[in-house]
Amino acid sequence: MLNSVNLVGILAKDIDIKNGKNGSKYAYVDLAVKSRRKNEDNKYKYEYITLRLDTKNVEFVSRHWSKGAGLSIEGHLVTKTNKYKERSFKQTIVVVDNADFIPSNSYKKTTESERSKADNNEQSLEDFDDPFAQPLDDNQLPF
Repeated sequence: MLNSVNLVGILAKDIDIKNGKNGSKYAYVDLAVKSRRKNEDNKYKYEYITLRLDTKNVEFVSRHWSKGAGLSIEGHLVTKTNKYKERSFKQTIVVVDNADFIPSNSYKKTTESERSKADNNEQSLEDFDDPFAQPLDDNQLPF
């Protein structure tokens, strides 16, 4: 497949399911993906990638994941045109084809005050443990 995307990251916010035409369901959510580059404070930056979850994946993902959870996805890129105040702009998003679990014990639990900070873009995703910092032993693998 030429148009293929594989990402591993942290859900940046809780999933808000919307109802589409003909009873379908969908959601847009941002996935925070650790960059290879560090910022001026010598900390890794995060790129926020917008995901679209369609009917097939939205129920599954919303049942099992919430903000701060680890997620591995396979998908494809789509460019959509939006209009805002008589101006149009293009946005590239990833439509999720498959979603997989990353063990949640790899991430710290967030408190209510941390969630409100994150909602106001005050929380850094450096507050979360990196699930790939420690190698997994065979008992921790999902297969």
